[in-house]
Amino acid sequence: MSYVTTGPWNVIKPPQFVEETVYGTTPTASPAFVYCGPLVDMTHNVEIGYLDQRQIGSRDLYAQIQTGIEFSFDITFNPVDEKMIKYGIDLPAGTGTIEKSISLLFSQKINGTETFIIYTGCRCDSTDIEITSDAAVEVSQTWLARDRVITVSANAGLTTPDFILPNEVSSLEPWTNLSGTTNANSPLTWNTGTNYIDVNSFSASVTNNLERIKPNGQKINKFVEPTLRDIEWEFATWLKDVVFQGEAVTPPAGGRNMQYTLKAGTGGFRLDFAGCRINSETSSDATSATEAKMLELAGKATTVGLTVL
Repeated sequence: MSYVTTGPWNVIKPPQFVEETVYGTTPTASPAFVYCGPLVDMTHNVEIGYLDQRQIGSRDLYAQIQTGIEFSFDITFNPVDEKMIKYGIDLPAGTGTIEKSISLLFSQKINGTETFIIYTGCRCDSTDIEITSDAAVEVSQTWLARDRVITVSANAGLTTPDFILPNEVSSLEPWTNLSGTTNANSPLTWNTGTNYIDVNSFSASVTNNLERIKPNGQKINKFVEPTLRDIEWEFATWLKDVVFQGEAVTPPAGGRNMQYTLKAGTGGFRLDFAGCRINSETSSDATSATEAKMLELAGKATTVGLTVL
């Protein structure tokens, strides 16, 4: 049997999405797709439920009955804009947020043929943002989908779609640890917008705790809906006073505000946290230490949003 192997280098149309007007349905008439950003990794997950059947007189199963199929995918990317992040962290508020589902599409040459994979009815379950010194901003997301379509039809069966091609995005530069400031101030502030805190790492995690709704008679999810939102954060700073230690054990009423600028300047973007409380504080001293003492802080927030500057 002769065949041609494939790999990520054979992706033809990079992962891109279009917002759905009807849940679980890809717009078919001239859909304009939006670039997800430079993907570092994409993992496809299919969980197939089976009911094992046994009967007396046999040590082995005599049947497996399929009860359902669930689709999801995990992506890691270096953002060049805010779009995918907003779907993952903002509260439902119309277009561009988790209130709207998306269809995500990409194509890859499989055995010499361009093959399209489309996930429909997608909503973001979790978003992790990580920023470290001398590195690009890295965003990891888990998305749950209603269904998946695999086709070799021209243009994935869509009418005059506007796909994103690699040459159209090659000039876009991902955000880095330097993107959050234009004046050498730290991109992170605590309590007030002018209380700059130097950090060498920052991360935030937002989980939407999606519910998969699958009524009797449905093999795939009928809906995927957001429920409760959980917000966590952490950063490491150089120990210069005991303010954070004091706030950790005696938190101020209502918690603190925290801001982290992802992209500085007009039209940039900032993460705005409210109700931040420290629930973990770590530092250490060792005779082998060759670096300045760091204070690692982690906690939760009551709310977060992505603000346009």
